Amino acid sequence: MITQSSLERMFQLASELLATMDPSGVLLEANPAWHRALGFSPEELRGKSLVALMEPDHQAKALAVLSRLSPQVPIVFAKSQFVRKDARRIWLSWTVQLSQGDDIRVVYARESSDEQPERRSDGGSTAGPMPSSTVPGSPVLEPAAFRALADSTTDFVGMADLQGRAVYLNPAGRRIVGLTDTDLNNVSIAHFHPPEYAAIVVNEGLPQAVANGAWTHDGKLRNGNGKQIPVSQVVMPIRNALGELIGFGTIMRDLSVITQFQTMEQELRSQQESLRQMLHAMATPIIPITEHIVVMPLIGNLDTQRAEQFLQAALEGAQSRQAKVVIIDITGLRHIDTSVAALLIRTASALRLLGAQSILTGVRAEIARTLVGLGVELGSIHTQGTLQSGIAQAIRLSGESLLDSGGRRSSLR
Repeated sequence: MITQSSLERMFQLASELLATMDPSGVLLEANPAWHRALGFSPEELRGKSLVALMEPDHQAKALAVLSRLSPQVPIVFAKSQFVRKDARRIWLSWTVQLSQGDDIRVVYARESSDEQPERRSDGGSTAGPMPSSTVPGSPVLEPAAFRALADSTTDFVGMADLQGRAVYLNPAGRRIVGLTDTDLNNVSIAHFHPPEYAAIVVNEGLPQAVANGAWTHDGKLRNGNGKQIPVSQVVMPIRNALGELIGFGTIMRDLSVITQFQTMEQELRSQQESLRQMLHAMATPIIPITEHIVVMPLIGNLDTQRAEQFLQAALEGAQSRQAKVVIIDITGLRHIDTSVAALLIRTASALRLLGAQSILTGVRAEIARTLVGLGVELGSIHTQGTLQSGIAQAIRLSGESLLDSGGRRSSLR
């Protein structure tokens, strides 16, 4: 039997935003999930208008959506931007449903990253809350209101007796596991889980729920096709008015979307790291000319991070190749200033400590004027106008010769 106390407990533990409100749009009860999403406690929300919690630009549309709620249209859907207690904005998809037999409205909401308004067949669209008003007190809520909350959530909500037989499963739960109302007869809770996780629920979850009032765990749920779905589960004991244990309730949230997002995020980070390494290699290439001569071209713009990468690559390349001469070609460098000039001097000084000489090539007339205007002294750095002349000087400094296609030694003049 579904009791009011068991439904109230599930109302408190649900991860979705659940609430009830009166016909004027004033909230009567709200579960703790609202505090996690908006920063307002359930006590602070009681007596507030749902629409007043929204961004002002969304309130008129919300009122228009709510005005359509009637026995002929018992449920409306919308998406609105809400204002948190700390003034930050958050998008919520929300539903309001009439509760059968009374004037209570059942509100169900969940966070949405999509900022585009939803369009439904009933005409629902982006909306926001109503003008503020208060009520003298909150009425005692009937089980039907809590039943409507359980029926509205997209989480799996179920109840079982002490023999483990399912006695209630909300529409979302039936849809996930592929069952109808009549299919629930004699269905065991073990039917919903793979055997290894079902054993954990029975042997660990149920005893701890009885001892501690609730048990939470990440596990697996089987859908109608037998596919395993990752879920976050809460199990709580259900007791009668005398406090006697009569069954268990559970709420499970599908984590497959989160899991897929985490996998995609990890893959994206891996791809970004590979791309970063590839771009780093492309940004600071080391081209061997002879056994002891290498060329390092500088292309494009040079920021602080790339400057450090260039210096590190020059030192590592000179050391690993035992280079005697490093040619730094700045033909493709778009801009040169004091920081770039300082980098060239630092690189030459560091290379000299490794026993390598530096030759700067591609020094165009405008760059020469810039260096003179900045008062930069290149010190011991050799300079050449072209890469070809720089290679020729490097060969003279190192005492090496180039080999032509026939294996004969040649020199550049």
